[in-house]
Amino acid sequence: MKVNDSGMPDEAYWESLFDIEDFVGWLRPEKIPRDVAEVGCGYGTFSLPVAERLASTLHCYDIEPGMVDRASVRARERNLRNIDFHVRDVVENGFGESAGSRGSARYLGCVILFNILHFDGRLALLRETGRMLADDGFIAIIHWQSDIETPRGPARELRPTPDLIIEETLVLDLEAVEPPVLLGPYHWGLKLRKTYAGS
Repeated sequence: MKVNDSGMPDEAYWESLFDIEDFVGWLRPEKIPRDVAEVGCGYGTFSLPVAERLASTLHCYDIEPGMVDRASVRARERNLRNIDFHVRDVVENGFGESAGSRGSARYLGCVILFNILHFDGRLALLRETGRMLADDGFIAIIHWQSDIETPRGPARELRPTPDLIIEETLVLDLEAVEPPVLLGPYHWGLKLRKTYAGS
């Protein structure tokens, strides 16, 4: 399903709205020892720099074939061989067997959810995301701030806050790895892990 206000603007304009190095530096993909998945890859804005610093494979999903085609072309232009793309509605259909599971084993080191949680069914997506994590894995969430005006993004009343996500995911046995951070001019970032990770 398409989430609310999920239309994409022109590629160059879209990518001007982020400090991409700030985002990737916060994620630290070079420290993630397992495969990573990204839901809603769009133009590959974050996918490509993440894959460049990732030793394992990045599995990218988007509901829009045009987005997947464009991100795939950009990955080939950069000669990235550790990235694959899937046209899939993860919100409606989950990850399936394309990433994150070998038989019943969960093995994703991280799932990236950037600018996608502004819809009523986000807990179902977060539940599916948590299901795919290895015990030492984490969910990386980035979203538009709701307390400032931004040049793009969904309506401010639709945007979740970090505190809301932390509160909602208690029922999913997820907890914050560290306090939320501000990223670039318009976003916040939050990392969640399973509450029993490392125990």
